[in-house]
Amino acid sequence: MSVRFREGVRVSFSDPRRKSIRLSRASSFGAHFKHTEETTIDDNIDPLNDNVGVKDLATMDELTEELILCELEKRYQHDFIYTHVGDILIALNPFHLINGLYGDEASLKYMHTSEPCDQPHVYKVAQMAYKTLLDSHKNQCCVISGESGAGKTETAKYIVEHLLSMCKGTGELEARIIEINPLLEAFGNAKTVINDNSSRFG
Repeated sequence: MSVRFREGVRVSFSDPRRKSIRLSRASSFGAHFKHTEETTIDDNIDPLNDNVGVKDLATMDELTEELILCELEKRYQHDFIYTHVGDILIALNPFHLINGLYGDEASLKYMHTSEPCDQPHVYKVAQMAYKTLLDSHKNQCCVISGESGAGKTETAKYIVEHLLSMCKGTGELEARIIEINPLLEAFGNAKTVINDNSSRFG
């Protein structure tokens, strides 16, 4: 897959050696990209076949800030943006599309009737919440936190969509639930230092 970009724009991509390259501006690479506007992203990686680093940081013998950041960076460089810390899910914004990470095929791995999957994913959060709801008959809550531009709004959308798919919600009410967020955001978002269009509704 090839991607074209103009000099000066913000870009993010992974090279064929699977090292993540994130540039504030394309011109930061100077002469390396001076004579070309095209590069290639290696998208042969299977985002649902996690074999890099530690999937659950809570299983590590020692847990320090340095080790956490080291593991997260190692996984992020291979486009594994989700990592568990016990029942907490850490999600890093990849700033580019990761093929196969979402959609019907990925969703099937995390249905409430599916076999347990140890691959960290936002769908797994929805799966565990829904299964606990069915087992305990008690309300469940998913807390999504992060700085502006971290991807909280998108994460909330993925959770809601997966919850609806597990309860086979395809009717008018479910459609309204999915559409309510864009409706609220139509009233106006907030501008922050990081994000010009930051959601105030989550």
